[in-house]
Amino acid sequence: MAALAASAVSDYPTDYSQRFYPDKGNRQVIQKTLKLVLTGQGDQTDTIGAAALGFSQLISCSNLFDDSNNKVYPAVVDPVTNTIILADGAAAPAPVAVTAAATYITVVGSPAL
Repeated sequence: MAALAASAVSDYPTDYSQRFYPDKGNRQVIQKTLKLVLTGQGDQTDTIGAAALGFSQLISCSNLFDDSNNKVYPAVVDPVTNTIILADGAAAPAPVAVTAAATYITVVGSPAL
């Protein structure tokens, strides 16, 4: 497995997936809803990085919804590595790598220039 490739990321829905973050017209921060095809990414080794998602800096993210398996994975932004880390949802959550053909997440950050 390896880091998520940009080719595995697409906007969802395609017409309204990106909008400027509602912060008094601040166009340096955007929110995107994305569809990801994961082949074992989400832990600290096989990462979901900002560049693959179209961002230079990640600020926050929603949970990840896996439509293939009808599961929800808690997700957080690792501010040190600028990646998204997925958790297994257990009582003491641990990072988990997810394999799924259709997952969805909403991400807020600075757009890649």
